[in-house]
Amino acid sequence: MTAARVHRDEATHGRDGNGLKTAARIGLWLVACGALAAVALAYLNPQLMVELANRAWACL
Repeated sequence: MTAARVHRDEATHGRDGNGLKTAARIGLWLVACGALAAVALAYLNPQLMVELANRAWACL
């Protein structure tokens, strides 16, 4: 393995070679997709987002 290849692998996966665990990656994807879905829903139905925000605020 060349030095450049070792450096590239360490930069992306760390020295132990594990990188992010699969569960962490799936969790990050789910959070990102959830955020995109919330933005899309707010765009399509802004009154629903206002209603949900008001209900959440009332619970505090």
